Amino acid sequence: PTCPRTDCAMPTPSDATVDPSVPTEDPAWRELLAEPAERFERRIGKAKRLIYPRRTAEDWRKASFASDTALAAQLEAIPDNGPRIDTREVSREEFVRDWEQPRRPVVIRGATESWAAGAAGDRQGRGGAWSLGELLRQYGGERFKVGEDDDSYAVWLKLKYYLRYLATSRDDSPLYVFDSSFAERSGTSRLGRDYAPPHYFADDLFRYAGERRRPPYRWFVLGPARSGSYVHIDPLGTSAWNALLQGRKLWALLPPHVPKEVVQPTPKLHGGREAVAWWANVYPKLAAATDPDHRPLTLVQTAGETVYVPGGWWHCVLNLDVTVAVTQNLCPRSSFDSVWRRVVKSRPKMSKRLAERLAVDEPLLHQRTVELAKLPPEEKGGDSSSSSSSSSSSSSDSDSDSGRRSRPRRDRRSRSRSRQDRRRAPASHRRSRSPVAGAVDAGIRPALERSRARLYRTVSAAPVTHAMLAECTARHSHSHHSHSHHSYSHHSYSHHSYSH
Repeated sequence: PTCPRTDCAMPTPSDATVDPSVPTEDPAWRELLAEPAERFERRIGKAKRLIYPRRTAEDWRKASFASDTALAAQLEAIPDNGPRIDTREVSREEFVRDWEQPRRPVVIRGATESWAAGAAGDRQGRGGAWSLGELLRQYGGERFKVGEDDDSYAVWLKLKYYLRYLATSRDDSPLYVFDSSFAERSGTSRLGRDYAPPHYFADDLFRYAGERRRPPYRWFVLGPARSGSYVHIDPLGTSAWNALLQGRKLWALLPPHVPKEVVQPTPKLHGGREAVAWWANVYPKLAAATDPDHRPLTLVQTAGETVYVPGGWWHCVLNLDVTVAVTQNLCPRSSFDSVWRRVVKSRPKMSKRLAERLAVDEPLLHQRTVELAKLPPEEKGGDSSSSSSSSSSSSSDSDSDSGRRSRPRRDRRSRSRSRQDRRRAPASHRRSRSPVAGAVDAGIRPALERSRARLYRTVSAAPVTHAMLAECTARHSHSHHSHSHHSYSHHSYSHHSYSH
């Protein structure tokens, strides 16, 4: 088939390479792959333009990583040096003593055996609840987050459109599902009941902050080969675990004291600041570094394995195949001091709520927060914050493979202010007003107050109609344009809760 807009040939399963991980013998998948490609391409193209508005269609494949056989051979040859333990052989106390407290990464086996999410499916699509066949059948019509636009609003795709893209994508660094609200939405909440955190990580101190106050901490992760997370440190000094249910992930980890300029070089990389570009350009140099601390710990995670990433460790993650995973960030007791300092600094409301709960449920930890507050800044230790801005990662919702999906700022336009910033804008304008603007403001303030009073009376007396809102908007817009210096701009009213 051809695209009706451009008359260009559209890829079909007969002329495009279908990823071998896809269960092509599954009836649901056969039906999906047989549908005309134009509708899928249109929706994928819209999502791409929202997330990366400066990229052209050619930019997505400019580096030709999908057809680079030398790179593929280089990635397959990377050694797997990750230490491994088994949940059936190592107790929780031993894990805390040998891995959590020393802050050492480790691969854990046996943590997912009892999950309903289950194992990867076969070619007929039979498998656990998170196999590609079951995901398509159960959640094909549900939307999942694949990124954010320049205003930090989530970009969503129906799963069936994304799965079709995943099966045939030849992009250098494909779109990646990193969804932090999957367990809260009615259509996908069952996914949150298909797994349980490994018992090593049951003691997460952030639970005391409450679900509303704590930052996003769990993600459903789905992506094809070459997708992944650019090198970063997880936010707030949190640790993380990542359980893989299908495919293989390639990990590089470096200790917290390695300088940022070593792991995130400033020259622009061939292929952009993406995970696959980091592995192609940066990893070979680090692997040959003279300083042993600059040589990454590399490991290949396979289905059924869980990777533990201690707080502060740099990590870059690349999907070698189609992967399905779940990941959570947490605050273990061994990291409480460093996490608490960051929470107080960047999330004061959350820290207040957390302190109140700790005073009741964990008095010793609450006492520790009081002691930390009394320490001079130089004794509290430095903050090594995440250096990878997330895409998906605004301060409230991140995404990397061990917690936040990292997508660099440099590849995006300067973000517009968020809704919260916009609401605060008038106040900041008032603080910086000139005397002339203040005089104009004083002159029109009574008229604005009268208009506001009339609006409230109108709203309380009758249902709000489009005509009423249009009239109010027109009056205020005329007043705004007549007095360009006053600080109560039209924008300051647009966020009042006069909903229809």
